[in-house]
Amino acid sequence: MFIPNIMKLTYFVILLLALPVFQGSAQNRSLQFEHLQTADGLSQSNVLCILQDSRGFMWFGTRDGLNKYDGYKFTVYRNDPKNKNSISNNNISDIAESKNGDLWIATRGGGLNRFDRQKDEFTSYKHDPKNARSISNDFLTAVHTDKNGNLCIGTEFTGADMFNLKTGNFYNYKFNNKDSNSISNDIITCIYED
Repeated sequence: MFIPNIMKLTYFVILLLALPVFQGSAQNRSLQFEHLQTADGLSQSNVLCILQDSRGFMWFGTRDGLNKYDGYKFTVYRNDPKNKNSISNNNISDIAESKNGDLWIATRGGGLNRFDRQKDEFTSYKHDPKNARSISNDFLTAVHTDKNGNLCIGTEFTGADMFNLKTGNFYNYKFNNKDSNSISNDIITCIYED
């Protein structure tokens, strides 16, 4: 009985010694990175958010505009005060894509923007104090499309907004220290759906 236990122990030790060899050979370490810079057409080297859309385009949000990269060149979208269909602000904090392919862009100071690819133009949604169903704040930090097709929006100081795309209404969720079911803070930095 003593010999089989020694053999089991020997096989176990050999297996433990061989395991790192098998594990190490399975890893591919030949990753290559391409560096895209302002010399390549990027509007600014300080990139705040990145999205690869369903069509394969890369979108980069900076403090100086929204950048679309097709693999060869950049197209930069900036605010043009003379054009109501331009993006509402150059400081881009987050980007999301809805199921129908529209891009939703959160800005710091210009509210929310929807990019219509067919028309190559933006529709902006800004805070309107006269409309209780408007976005709660123009300083946005995050945007996310949920599984029901709604937009979840993080703001800098007014909590979270949900934009119902079917009705066109915004609903605000704020911290309330008297309600244990309220959100825990009015500064939302990111949104993730589990």
